[in-house]
Amino acid sequence: MIFGVSAGWTLEERFLSRFKRIVAVEPDPVARAALRVRFPRLNFEMISREDLLPWLSASPEVFSGFLAQYPKAAVLFSNVLGQIRLLQKTAFCEEAEARRRFFLALGGREWASYHDLLSSTHEVKSHESTKFKGVFQLEELANRFFPAQTGHKQDVVVIDHDTSWLLKDREWRSLVWRLRPRQTHLIACVSQQVGQS
Repeated sequence: MIFGVSAGWTLEERFLSRFKRIVAVEPDPVARAALRVRFPRLNFEMISREDLLPWLSASPEVFSGFLAQYPKAAVLFSNVLGQIRLLQKTAFCEEAEARRRFFLALGGREWASYHDLLSSTHEVKSHESTKFKGVFQLEELANRFFPAQTGHKQDVVVIDHDTSWLLKDREWRSLVWRLRPRQTHLIACVSQQVGQS
């Protein structure tokens, strides 16, 4: 199961073809059509609902109820959790409660996420993937990945995508995504195997 699959721009057919069944949660009809064009040999079960994640739902049971329909499915959040603030038109649920519902529904299930952690208008210091454990202070990560740029009149601006809560007490890996010449994102990759909390 993939939340935020979009047109699959960050996914590879080699990875997706390992699965017999792929449930793709993607509200955008254009993205769903593009996904089928990009991966014509794969069979997607498309779900077009916008209200499945706890932040986007008025009902506390929507996310857990949806997952319960697929009891053996592993879940991948495909670059979507760092965009919640952009997707959330109305605050249906307090942030702390949405997070609680998220982890409660995913308990005992394998899941993974890669998502925006920080972004900046400046280039990163290093493009190497690095392994971390737990949450770091925003300023510490910003200084590590987006150091002060010599020769620039302005300070480095770093945006926090408010996803560090996903990393608490977990090992995670950093990736760098250069979206455009003056927009670089630090992506955090984290997963839970069965048996982990």
